[in-house]
Amino acid sequence: MEGNGRSCAPKKSLRVLCHIPQPTPMGRRAALFHAAMFCGAFDQKASYVKKGLCAVIEFHNVSKTYENGTMALKDVSLQIQKGEFVFIVGASGAGKSTFLKLIMHEETPTSGTIRVGKFDLAAMKKKEIPLLRRTMGVVFQDFRLIPKMTVYDNVAFAMRVIGARPAEIRQRVPFVLRLVGLMTKASCYPEELSGGEQQRVALARALTNNANLIIADEPTGNIDPTMSYEVVKLLTCLNEMGTTIVMVTHDPQMASYCSRLILLKDGVILEDLKNSGDQEAFYQEILGKMKEL
Repeated sequence: MEGNGRSCAPKKSLRVLCHIPQPTPMGRRAALFHAAMFCGAFDQKASYVKKGLCAVIEFHNVSKTYENGTMALKDVSLQIQKGEFVFIVGASGAGKSTFLKLIMHEETPTSGTIRVGKFDLAAMKKKEIPLLRRTMGVVFQDFRLIPKMTVYDNVAFAMRVIGARPAEIRQRVPFVLRLVGLMTKASCYPEELSGGEQQRVALARALTNNANLIIADEPTGNIDPTMSYEVVKLLTCLNEMGTTIVMVTHDPQMASYCSRLILLKDGVILEDLKNSGDQEAFYQEILGKMKEL
């Protein structure tokens, strides 16, 4: 692909993604620091740390009402376990975006409690929120890449802002770019990439800080069907490596790739479906349930 006189080499096939041997992703001290933050071993006396939890995400009787009176979520209770690939599906206004914003602590519940990993969100102070967000990677529908930065620098930026050492950046960034099949695009700029490639850059950026949890807010909404399947295939590979993924989508075919589907309607959980392994049967089940929306 060409743009502004610059050219980029063809993208690498995604078929090899699940077979890439993983080097040590970060320096030993940085990796231990990250693991300590996520597991609650770092600063056990902090107000946001809770011990003895096994769910990655836990909502208990959560309701959210906005100032204009809109009730986005109504008494929602659920657990998302480590290693699950969960799709959140629902019509516009069902509460999907609010659900994700509550996980990221961009919004706070009107009532109920939320825990993400070892973090009790109700007890968190404002200065503690960045520690929560460092345990997760977020992929947005509109990519949110920095136009004047190369692919490499867009990904590296996520590490620089948290104070990662240059040696750690030089080791980690090529690893995640290889993981998403974009190492040959490292010197390209966002405008030189297809929509699917830009979304994979956004995913690589979400992975740079060794996130155990990926939040994807309709990541296939602005790309064509072929690229959408590439992104979902990549997310599936990451999930097979142990990453917990929570993704919002409107597409029932995409949703059939997940291990679990949560169907929201008017702020409540209408269905909580598990994939038995038969993708076509699961797809038909999803279609049937979505007709009820």
